[in-house]
Amino acid sequence: LGQIVSQLGDWFNAIALYSLLYELTGTATSVALVIVLQLLPASFVTPFVGMVVDRFDRRKIMIAADIVRGVVILGLLLVRTPGTVWIAYAVLIVAVSATGFFEPAKSATIPTVVAREDLVTANALSTATWSVMLAVGASIGGLVAAAFGRNTTFILNSLSFFASRSEEHTSELQSH
Repeated sequence: LGQIVSQLGDWFNAIALYSLLYELTGTATSVALVIVLQLLPASFVTPFVGMVVDRFDRRKIMIAADIVRGVVILGLLLVRTPGTVWIAYAVLIVAVSATGFFEPAKSATIPTVVAREDLVTANALSTATWSVMLAVGASIGGLVAAAFGRNTTFILNSLSFFASRSEEHTSELQSH
């Protein structure tokens, strides 16, 4: 459930951000750069993440990544003019870099919380959740942006990172 909430938030503000940047710059290049920045930073942190995930508490890594993402996403509220578009790019670099730590820590945690015979199913569900949340998150986020404004999507996205932590903590307490 925590993964669903977090990944819903990952894609929730995509449409709002794309439309904001296109509106401010008038060029699709700014949107294309956002798409690149949603993928590229992880490739720079990934070579180092395995070492970190193996040496430190994975749960704490995931919590820290969600806190960083939850806080930094609020920076999108500052993007109001063409001169502040750079803030969106900086926010994405930090958020995606934090995701670069979160995802491997989550993947490495799955075998510790799932019985060995259920591991293939759990990994398949985890992967499928990402794909579904991409479609659902972007769709719902686009509808919310149209109905309530882009800033609402940015705030809800930020809150989703904290809500996913709360959901995982609640699930953890119930299992004990």
